[in-house]
Amino acid sequence: MAIKDMIIRLSIMATVTVSALSLFGYFDHVHMLFELSTHFKPQYLVISVLCFFSFLFCRMYAWLVICIICIAVNACFVIPWYLSPKDGSSSYTGDYLKIILSNVHSENLDYSGVLMLVEKEKPDIVILLEVTDECLKQVSELEKHFPFKISRPRQDNFGIAVFSRIPWKKAEVIYLGKADLPSVVADIDVNGKKFRLIGTHPAPPINKDLFDLRNNHIEELSSFIEKQPVPVILAGDLNITMWSSYYRKMIETTGLKNARKGFGLLPSWPTMIPAMMIPLDHFLFGPGFEVVDLRTAGSVGSDHLPVIAEFAVF
Repeated sequence: MAIKDMIIRLSIMATVTVSALSLFGYFDHVHMLFELSTHFKPQYLVISVLCFFSFLFCRMYAWLVICIICIAVNACFVIPWYLSPKDGSSSYTGDYLKIILSNVHSENLDYSGVLMLVEKEKPDIVILLEVTDECLKQVSELEKHFPFKISRPRQDNFGIAVFSRIPWKKAEVIYLGKADLPSVVADIDVNGKKFRLIGTHPAPPINKDLFDLRNNHIEELSSFIEKQPVPVILAGDLNITMWSSYYRKMIETTGLKNARKGFGLLPSWPTMIPAMMIPLDHFLFGPGFEVVDLRTAGSVGSDHLPVIAEFAVF
């Protein structure tokens, strides 16, 4: 009986907490803590399902109804990412583009995992984030196979490097937002099909100042993308999930699509706490592309999993 009472108490506490956090997400423009609550929809869904069975077993029907509402609310945000959009890429015989995006973690001391991943996957483009001078030194052999390279290493968490097999017409480092963090912009031509690749990494919203800097970065990035005369692929650790109103505003402004659609949530951070992982590393794309494959790779010694995207280029 004591065990049953403890299960009931824990289930009630969990249901109240998850219900409150689910509600707070609708007011994420009010305060950064409310915005933080938007990022854990999958966890809320799993907890709600577990509590549902607990209340069902205990025949606590009032709490059962609350659980059902909570399940429905969070499932609406999670399940659509597993529903595949209809596209024609399966029978496409034209050009394909494969990109690896990896936040390698600035405190990492061994980049052999990144090199092995690139050797195995043989991508066309590799985008590395949190790149330091030591990182560039250890991955320098990539230049043998990726002759086009642009980098801006830093000793903090915001260095960046892009390696490409495909020639680019122009590549430059630009600085976005009040934080003045580097992003890479490269003009690429795949057999006459031109597009602009953007790699970026806004600040993490771990306090009010950084929260404002992240939002400012995303706002400037959105304005920049909106003005581009060619199709865009945006890749980066955006330090935001798809359930934030700041993310939705970016999508509305740019018209970009998230490559995750139909491939699931693919959480990428933090690798050290698997149960709390959320999707922070994104590929967003405009017209002229269809997603053939999107997946995360195994750990390369970072707190982020690499994300691998393959596009059909039309």
